[in-house]
Amino acid sequence: MQRQVVILSSNVETNVTAWELGTGTQLSSYKTSSSPRNGVCCLGRDYLVAAQISKDALQFWTWHKDQTVQRSFVAEKPTAVSGSMCGTYLAAGGASGTLYLWEVASGRLLRSWAAHYKGVTCLAFDESGLMLFSGAQDTLACVWLLAELLDVAVDSSDPSYHRPQPLYSWSDHTLPVTSIHVGSGEATAIVATCSLDRTAKIHRLSDGCLLMSVVLPTGLNCVVMDAGEHAMYCGGSDGKVYEVPLVRPQHNNDTSFKASTSTSVNAGASTAPYGFTCMEGHSRAVNALSMSVDGENLVSGSDDGTACVWDLRSRQAVQVIQGSGKHPITGVIVLRLPEHMAAAGSGGAGSFQQGGRQGPKRMQPLAPLSKYPGVSGSLQPWEGPAMIIDGRQPFEGLALQCGLWGAVTDASCSSISGSHRAVGGWSESGWPILEPREWSKRDETSSIATASGIQEDKKSFDASDSKKRQQPSGSTGPSGRVTSNKMSDSGSDEILRLKEELRETQALAKKWKDLHAKLYEVAVKETLE
Repeated sequence: MQRQVVILSSNVETNVTAWELGTGTQLSSYKTSSSPRNGVCCLGRDYLVAAQISKDALQFWTWHKDQTVQRSFVAEKPTAVSGSMCGTYLAAGGASGTLYLWEVASGRLLRSWAAHYKGVTCLAFDESGLMLFSGAQDTLACVWLLAELLDVAVDSSDPSYHRPQPLYSWSDHTLPVTSIHVGSGEATAIVATCSLDRTAKIHRLSDGCLLMSVVLPTGLNCVVMDAGEHAMYCGGSDGKVYEVPLVRPQHNNDTSFKASTSTSVNAGASTAPYGFTCMEGHSRAVNALSMSVDGENLVSGSDDGTACVWDLRSRQAVQVIQGSGKHPITGVIVLRLPEHMAAAGSGGAGSFQQGGRQGPKRMQPLAPLSKYPGVSGSLQPWEGPAMIIDGRQPFEGLALQCGLWGAVTDASCSSISGSHRAVGGWSESGWPILEPREWSKRDETSSIATASGIQEDKKSFDASDSKKRQQPSGSTGPSGRVTSNKMSDSGSDEILRLKEELRETQALAKKWKDLHAKLYEVAVKETLE
């Protein structure tokens, strides 16, 4: 069985700790952090990000080091943070209701806009990274299309500029929205939200329709669904975890039903008829919930400083993890054990080798985040961000629909591998499987022609250039003597060569720009459908 790890964080200045789910053994600890509820997330496969309560900053760790690898200061105190699954984008929300969206590889602040009237409380990306979900104290839950947020044609300095409008703005709650969970299925997914008004609601993403509204006995702080979306789990301010079935009786046609009361025992559960199941194991409010990778366990974090591991079949607390220093637990993340975290247990619980452990040879690009928009981050104005072609199925599907997969793979493997070539598709880590090869002149010409489509232009340019060269090598001066033009010819050759390189570069840039536009168009179309 694959090993899993539980990440626990607190709103008090202490270490972020990592525990093995099966044994309850502490594997690692990361110094130091104080993050709010919904203030910790994973960024791609290599980084952990936490918003800081005590300072206007975001902190980054890698799995193989206990010290902060980067600290980026932002315009205001972040209250929620979320990263796209691929690690390309990072979003954060502030107490003013403003949302911030960064490009991780370059550090550029792509967009900041007033999304809510009050402080942002929760953020989430869908599994494709094409939509951003936000909830706030103004009782609204909004859905934002990244295709509109990243539109380069929009100039925020233009007097006619209007702030981005959400795809959906759900106002069904009457008190602050505390948590958002996005199901699988991209455009066909369902979205669960919960609030302090004691309700949990489920909307359909395809048309924004409200599918279900559940009223529970207490205010709710967090919500999560199982992978099959058969049940919804809510963490209450009374220390209980409520399991609500998503399949209701056929005779109940109302979209809202009041959950019946139930009597529970400590660390156990009792059910009410088609209402909810109440699981008790905490003495104070439940702040965070996370489902295990295999779907067999649920992990809850509470203000009482403990994290309970629940077996969903028996609804019993099979393990209790004591957090660092018995401080309140405000963040819980369950994920597969990262490869480079495994060495942490070799020297005992929470121990580290001298000088740090060895990390992955090829890390995901990470640049210091810009504090203000319009700043190029760590790049020069003419540079673009580092890019990883991770070979995910959505990427392959979009490229195949546009008929551009051959050009993408040839150019991508050429730019990534240099003197290597892709030989077996993509590895489990998301990188092309490469092997050395000797590049010939024919390979280089073929690769350039496939990626940019400029071979015909080059031939026509060579033909015109050869006609210009069929001129006498000398010219008659005022005295009637023939003077040598070697110096002028060499200068002309250099100019022609530079012009040729410039034309090839411009054609290549235009081809990739057209490719990006086609992928963008298909992605927006699939999202809206």
